[in-house]
Amino acid sequence: MVTSKATELFLHLCGKGELETVADLLGQDPNLIKCKDERGITALLAACRGGQIRVLQYLLEAGADITERDNDGYTALLLASFDGNLSVVQYLVKKAGVQISERNNVGETALLVASYMGNLPVIRYLLEDAGAVINEKNNYGDTALLAASSQGDLPVIQYLWKEAGADVSERNNNGNTALLVAVASKIGNVSVVQHLIEEAGADISVRNKDGNTALLVASATGNVSVIQHLFKKAGVDMSAKNKYGETALLVASYNGNLPVVQYLLKEAGADINEKSKEGYTALLTASLNGKLPVVQYLLKEAGADVGERSKEGYTALLLAAGAGNLPVVQYLLKEAGADISERSNDGDTALMAAAENNHPSVVSFLVKFGAPLEDKNKGEHSALYCASYRKVQSECVEILLFYGSSPDDIVDPENYINNLDTTKIPTVGERPPKSKEVLISYLASHLCMATKYRNHQVLEYFFLKLDEYTNKLITNSDVYRILHTSKQQQNIVYKTLLDIANQNNDQVSANIIMKYEKIVHLEDLEDLLECTRLCLKKEELQLWNVRKINKEKDSKSGFLDWIKKNQEKIKMCLSIIVNPLLLSILPWAMDQE
Repeated sequence: MVTSKATELFLHLCGKGELETVADLLGQDPNLIKCKDERGITALLAACRGGQIRVLQYLLEAGADITERDNDGYTALLLASFDGNLSVVQYLVKKAGVQISERNNVGETALLVASYMGNLPVIRYLLEDAGAVINEKNNYGDTALLAASSQGDLPVIQYLWKEAGADVSERNNNGNTALLVAVASKIGNVSVVQHLIEEAGADISVRNKDGNTALLVASATGNVSVIQHLFKKAGVDMSAKNKYGETALLVASYNGNLPVVQYLLKEAGADINEKSKEGYTALLTASLNGKLPVVQYLLKEAGADVGERSKEGYTALLLAAGAGNLPVVQYLLKEAGADISERSNDGDTALMAAAENNHPSVVSFLVKFGAPLEDKNKGEHSALYCASYRKVQSECVEILLFYGSSPDDIVDPENYINNLDTTKIPTVGERPPKSKEVLISYLASHLCMATKYRNHQVLEYFFLKLDEYTNKLITNSDVYRILHTSKQQQNIVYKTLLDIANQNNDQVSANIIMKYEKIVHLEDLEDLLECTRLCLKKEELQLWNVRKINKEKDSKSGFLDWIKKNQEKIKMCLSIIVNPLLLSILPWAMDQE
């Protein structure tokens, strides 16, 4: 919804109390009384927000609906309470007959809204004169006291429990009391925490539904001053654990609250080796959540062991890699002495963990750092398998293939090739291949899969890439090898890309392949192909084995002559096939009389 300039002007005038102008405009266009802006604010609501009682009265007399709400469900009373406009609140309740029990979209009443905003005069009026209920709750179970505690508003807190009788032990839906909400507040007002404990009698040992005490909650938010007060003055149990077995140190480490971690270890006597139910230490939790400063402190100064493991055998490196926390991974390997070959109980490496969770930057770094591509876990699965087993496209699959992983490890090559986003494939400049052979394998496997699964768009794309690399990174002979060397996909062996297309009766792919073959600059392509096919036959290799050559010489003299006559073509062929046994035959054949 786009608000017109006329609507914007009219709402602005209502909020500013320009009664005469408002009346003139409304006289010219009576429909303005129903106009709204993008947030759902009407003329009546604008007047209430601005505290303009005269405009409010006029609009009501002109037919405005007192029950109007904005997009968040705020009525005139709720907005006036939110902004602390006591006179408007009083008018709406006393003169306009508005019910103080009305709620917005999250179940907040005027009392709760005023308590969140710290509007004490409105709170007093609603409780003392308008009949508001002190412990009424919103959809999340928050009361007025909980709302004020979350904002660290001490005067409102004091009034609510001292004078209005608010229950300090009341809990919201998560099991948090006023004390737990106060220590969780980013405001971190120590005086509020102190008041609730020492004056209001809040229970220091109370836990929420996750089993977190005030100390654990404060450790999560990182408020050192509150933690110091709880430790020194309130005498909290520093070894307390939540339902996950996490102590204050583990919670602080996971959330990256370094000052809290330092205080707990240096001043409060926390144990660096304490573990959760899953066997996670401070180092493991910080690595999992990518909190590098905490990781560095724990290893450099607190004496944490970089090789420590959880119950499932996860180290800091494995957890950081699986969560995609590249800075932590880099630090652990480059500076902390982590072992790139370490494995979990299931045999997963850091590369497998990163690949499975699709963290391309981590995968790329690990491969460059020396992580073996061919390693397999206890399930006999490689990093490429881990990256491709889900039915979603993983950028890590492309990276691993580009660096030389075998395409045979792709779980579902048809799904992979048909969902390949070619716009995300890095250029050679962005990610150079490990070697020319890796690049050739990469191009050949993609052309093979695209042909086999009839993906003409991907086929055209990789032929363009092939053309781009020719005479820059690869030679014409390499191109010939890509087009004609046998490839195996899903246990089916094909001699050439064209064979694959023909077997599929896919004329479109065949045309694409033949069109590209015409630009491969090799003389006598058909003769060369025939030579290649002859040399690849297993029986010919056996016949020309040096140990048998004398017995077979006469019967194969015709073939010898053919070899001599076509030696240049065969040399080219053999350089393409790169078969040591075939290379050994040619010099011997040239010497035969």
